[in-house]
Amino acid sequence: MISEPTSSLIRNAPDVGLFLDVGCGECNYTNILRSETRKIISLDIQKPQNPLSSENTFVLGSVENLPFKENSFDFIYCLSVIQFIEDDRTAIEEVFRILKPGGRFYFTVPTRRSVFRVIRDLEIHFGTYKYPQFNVEHHHYYAKRDIETLIRDLFQIESVSGYGYNFIPRLLNFLLDLSKMRENVAALYHSVSYREKGTISHHNRDTYTGVPADKPRDKNKTAGRFRPLLWPIYGLAYHYIIVLKKE
Repeated sequence: MISEPTSSLIRNAPDVGLFLDVGCGECNYTNILRSETRKIISLDIQKPQNPLSSENTFVLGSVENLPFKENSFDFIYCLSVIQFIEDDRTAIEEVFRILKPGGRFYFTVPTRRSVFRVIRDLEIHFGTYKYPQFNVEHHHYYAKRDIETLIRDLFQIESVSGYGYNFIPRLLNFLLDLSKMRENVAALYHSVSYREKGTISHHNRDTYTGVPADKPRDKNKTAGRFRPLLWPIYGLAYHYIIVLKKE
């Protein structure tokens, strides 16, 4: 199933022109949008891990100092990158500089009030976060007024919408991971306590008994304490999807 940002990006991308994929990662969006009438340049601060096809044009660089001339691109897109840039205004100014008049800038940023942050922080805290490459500090979260300040005197807003994220599966996966962690702790305790069946003395068994026993209960208690806070976040905005135009 195609993701919401991807389908929105496809709808907003013009059929013809020179595109820039800012923060391209593994060039997934480049590969999706590429066509005979679109020339796409991919840019990131590090090279993709997977080998690039001969059709890819990759440039090593940062959005804070884009190595292109003014008024070069018809369409620029940047998904979930700006929040990692401390000086986000400079990044937006650089995009404005190299975009042609009449060109559009498509980007996504995390919403300030999204409780998705709670899930992410809990996953990181409990060691269940599955995306270590994205475990990087967010310098910014955005509300409507932050976006307006960010683009002031530069772009016109074409549209702003919320990327609706289904929190329930993520929440359930988080609770399931906590449950597995508890089972693993119990299994480890069992294997250490009874590694030589029938040979451990009562003294040694007493030594092991009680040492880790409270930890699983504490973890489960913590998960239970957070559960009522996480359920209401279903359906809240995850990221803003923003389309800007350079007049």
